[in-house]
Amino acid sequence: MAAKANMAVKMEPALRRRLQALGDARRRTPHWLMCEAIRLYVEREEQVEQGKVEARERLARYDATGEFVADEDVESWLKSWGAPRERPAPTRRRRVAGR
Repeated sequence: MAAKANMAVKMEPALRRRLQALGDARRRTPHWLMCEAIRLYVEREEQVEQGKVEARERLARYDATGEFVADEDVESWLKSWGAPRERPAPTRRRRVAGR
């Protein structure tokens, strides 16, 4: 089994009672509920941070190349999905100098 580290959490008595009641209802310990809540929170926040990294990478790529796919092109393409004459995927454009 992997090593585990102890961490203390101080909380208000009312929250502790709520946690205990929820644990009783779910047949889980308060410890399990806290670990699960922390795990879910960390996963969500890691996804947020990854989204920020990807956005910065996209902006850097746009700054370097000036290439982009216009919203209206993507919207038109998506609206054609499933239609008899589905449009091809949109192509990249280049920003106009001076804009």
